[in-house]
Amino acid sequence: MKSSYAQWKQKGVGHGTCLVVTGCLPQRYGKILKKEMPEVDLFLGVNEVPNIACHLDDLYGKEQRERRSIAGRPTFLMNAAHLRLISTPSHTAYLKIAEGCSNRCSYCVIPLIRGKARSRGMDDILKEAEILAAGGVKEIIITAQDTTAYGRDLKGKPTLSDLLKKLAAVERIRWIRLLYTYPASLTDTILYTIAQEEKICNYIDIPIQHIDDDILKAMNRHGGSGQIRKTLPGRRR
Repeated sequence: MKSSYAQWKQKGVGHGTCLVVTGCLPQRYGKILKKEMPEVDLFLGVNEVPNIACHLDDLYGKEQRERRSIAGRPTFLMNAAHLRLISTPSHTAYLKIAEGCSNRCSYCVIPLIRGKARSRGMDDILKEAEILAAGGVKEIIITAQDTTAYGRDLKGKPTLSDLLKKLAAVERIRWIRLLYTYPASLTDTILYTIAQEEKICNYIDIPIQHIDDDILKAMNRHGGSGQIRKTLPGRRR
């Protein structure tokens, strides 16, 4: 049986070993986890992404550590200045255009954990795309909790379609793939842009969740079965 990280730490493997838990679970339940998991030195919420190195430096080498849980109101938003370690193959990379979600589906905790929808500025996204392209990336995969909500919170109300056109103009990028498009917000303009721009793959990730109107209503999903069928007509028998 493989040892857990907690067991590894308790055995004293490595000088100054510490255990840090980060992400969505500490963001929501950090104080509870602090009580239930005394072997963990530090719990970090989603706001602490740019501060992780500082937190680790603060822990390193200390025999007596003050156990903490740090999880404030979620406001973090990625930008092109943040250094990234690309974990995908060198030819492809994810590009996150927004953080959080304002749809408030009844079954989903993302708004509680990640906060309301916050879009990155278009210039900042394009700058990161240029950085990725300069590093050899040929395909960018557009992500967010809801990509179709892009720009609603920004001055001038830029749209996802506007952003896709700008990204398609980035030299050295050959393919653009679009994920997490909310079906009620998948407009004809977005589809037309995909059809017109050769670099944008004929591929859309659409989380439909359900097709029954009563269940969709209970889920607090915007739009209904009629709209979904209109957007994805398909072939009927």
